[in-house]
Amino acid sequence: MTLNRENKALDRIFLALDNMDTDGARSFLKRPGLPTKLKIGMELFYQLGPLKLKQFILEVGPSSVFLDLKLHDIPNTVAQAIKSLGGLPIDYLTLHLCGGIEMLLAARESQRKYLPNCQLVGVSYLTSLSLQDFSTIWGVPESVIPQQFEKLFELGKQAQIPCLVLSPQELKLVTDWEKLHTYQFVKITPGVRFPEEINAGRIDDQSRPTSWQDAFKNGADFIVMGRSLTQATNLDQRLQQITTYSV
Repeated sequence: MTLNRENKALDRIFLALDNMDTDGARSFLKRPGLPTKLKIGMELFYQLGPLKLKQFILEVGPSSVFLDLKLHDIPNTVAQAIKSLGGLPIDYLTLHLCGGIEMLLAARESQRKYLPNCQLVGVSYLTSLSLQDFSTIWGVPESVIPQQFEKLFELGKQAQIPCLVLSPQELKLVTDWEKLHTYQFVKITPGVRFPEEINAGRIDDQSRPTSWQDAFKNGADFIVMGRSLTQATNLDQRLQQITTYSV
């Protein structure tokens, strides 16, 4: 996928409408100067369902919509789930790369048929997972965690998944992998915070965070930012930092 890069940070941020109901989201989105790209996750999707979600999107008028459902099931179920989303005005849709190649191929076929204007986004490992989680869940020591990510990158390449979600800590890993494998993902990076949040330990449920500035410097095409903006007591100041930063 060829990416038309914007040089303004604000244009490369998906604003995550997490921990909100629709009334709260509508109210917040009236604030001036916000990113116009939106990430809509399970919370709003399950509250609204596809039909009301479509109405909500058309009402608030974002420039781009990233629907973060992290689909992960047997191939036919994922394909049918994507079919059920047909007609939604969405630009990106997430699914777990660890669902395996057959699931990914079934998803690609269904997306091409029912969501032709939407890009599939492969989720690597959740940004909430720590080194201890890799050991507890998969028996993976820290020394081989990079290889676990690379296996998922390879699945994404095999299935021609154009976009990738990963924490900022893995950006160098994937950019090095891309050079060796002649394949480039559009890299979308959640788990970012403002430096003062990281210094104060206010990282919520993120286990592998960095600053949003470092994420851009290390190769993120887009970043996802939620509570750092939606719950900020100094929102105008934070927006000012973003709008004056060129990437």
